[in-house]
Amino acid sequence: MTSQPSAHDLARQVLAAGFLDRADLDATALQSIGRYEVRELLGEGAAGEVYRAYDPRMAREVAVKLIKQGPSEARLRRELEVLGQLDHPGVVAVYDAGVEQGRSFFVMAYAGERTLAEAELPLRRWVEVLVSVLDACHYVHGKG
Repeated sequence: MTSQPSAHDLARQVLAAGFLDRADLDATALQSIGRYEVRELLGEGAAGEVYRAYDPRMAREVAVKLIKQGPSEARLRRELEVLGQLDHPGVVAVYDAGVEQGRSFFVMAYAGERTLAEAELPLRRWVEVLVSVLDACHYVHGKG
């Protein structure tokens, strides 16, 4: 028995068919995930989508990763197990996890508006950022 597609999945199909543009999809397709009020789509990949959202209970902005159904769910469980054991300033904190309309999600700290690609940094600062990223990678690798 196949599950029914979510409203968001249907909106993506309409977008792919050319009946909506990205702004329409972001504005109307997904309004909430669990208790989290969706603000905008931040990005998407093979495993799912990441949204900027608002947590009314904690009065803060968060990032919500909504996982596509299928093999990605096993990856989510593993990712949550690993992230839940990490405590490092270079690794985003995980606040919550759940299931919405048959799709798993987890909630993380929201890192901010700008990406590194958008940042105009002097070379010395880029090197400092790279060292911080490598330090976080070393820490995560050491935790298996």
